[in-house]
Amino acid sequence: MSERASQQIARLDRHELTEMPPQWTDAERGQFLRRLLRLKGIDTGRYFGVTFHPYRRCWLISQAAGPGRSADEPQIPTLKEDANLYLRLRHELARAARAAVSALVAQSPEFARLGCKYKLPTPAPEMTPAAFAHLLGQAAQKPIHAEFDSEGGWQPSEN
Repeated sequence: MSERASQQIARLDRHELTEMPPQWTDAERGQFLRRLLRLKGIDTGRYFGVTFHPYRRCWLISQAAGPGRSADEPQIPTLKEDANLYLRLRHELARAARAAVSALVAQSPEFARLGCKYKLPTPAPEMTPAAFAHLLGQAAQKPIHAEFDSEGGWQPSEN
């Protein structure tokens, strides 16, 4: 039997993760992820590996084939276990994405030729409604000049 045949592999797309409402608790997110992975054939109670594929923008979750939980003895995870699953999986997905993007950048001849070090994008700072209203008020007085980055984000500039 080949190694691939003895593994369960599931694809987790980015859009599947965005289906979780922001007001959910970590435990609710863990329950959602547990059900999602179980539907894809991954037993979250056993070890699984995570890899990220930047060109496809998806994660592959692999697990060695083995006996799953018996239907006679279903285990209902506690809220703490669900919260821990969410936190662990969030960490693993981010780690796998950083490693894959870093490896891709390291192999890029353009980055090697220019001697640039790739820096993962940082999230833009959140703007409060009051700050946004203030910015809009300034727009009426003078035009806003913006600088766009390669990820599509923007920052107002002083020009």
